[in-house]
Amino acid sequence: MKKILQLIPFCCCIVFFKCSTEIVLAPQNEPQYFIYGTLSNLNELIRIEVGQTQPINSTLDSALEDVSLSVYQKTPAGETTLLTSDFSFVDGVHLSQASFQAETGNYYWIEANIKGEQYVSTPEQLKEIVEITRIEESQDYFQIVFSDPPNVSNYYITSVILNREKTDFLDFDNISNDLFFDGNENAMIEIFNSDVEFEVELAQISAESHQFYLKLLSQQFENQLNDDLSIGFDPSELFKVPPANLNGNIYEAETNKQVLGNFAVLSISRTSIELEDPRP
Repeated sequence: MKKILQLIPFCCCIVFFKCSTEIVLAPQNEPQYFIYGTLSNLNELIRIEVGQTQPINSTLDSALEDVSLSVYQKTPAGETTLLTSDFSFVDGVHLSQASFQAETGNYYWIEANIKGEQYVSTPEQLKEIVEITRIEESQDYFQIVFSDPPNVSNYYITSVILNREKTDFLDFDNISNDLFFDGNENAMIEIFNSDVEFEVELAQISAESHQFYLKLLSQQFENQLNDDLSIGFDPSELFKVPPANLNGNIYEAETNKQVLGNFAVLSISRTSIELEDPRP
């Protein structure tokens, strides 16, 4: 009897290992849609990127062509009109067939239909333009000087344009708010150091878009840390799994679920810089 009891644990182990099978859990990368675009007071084409997240090692194109897009505007009096729904798909980007210039005080948003699912952005108002009053130059950098509107939170992004091209694939070079210079008539933001002539933009944006751009910049740094070969980096890489919670102001209409991306309304002031003396 004692020998039989001693054999029971041994037999149980045999049965356990014989019946056990190894289960390998493959990571589940559920594709997600992303929508990214802007509209401003400048008379330009509306650019909207629509795509689907892909696994990190995927070579598939993330851009989606079969998408229906509409841009709407609403006046402060509440009158809503369709701005445009006429877009063409060029090099992975949806471009409006005509140029548009947003009007100060009006609200703008997009609606996108992707495979029967409707997505909509939260309306954003075009704020008053904050004009660049001058550019100050030092040996190491330039500074945009402007008068910050007082007693209200303001959020800014700046862009530098060399040879009519933005210097960064994210289309902006600096993100800031007026926490430390609220109401300052000589507020300053440091910008790109250049030894050639260039243009610079100061754009006022909403608090929600400000948060999105901060997260977007964080994701850029994450990708550059993981890939030293940052030159020629593809912006669609930002939306490959796993994204850094790049949720902005776009929602699925039926469920109100937040999705990846953002549609920002930018109030832009632009000026050109001509250098008097070539830099060493």
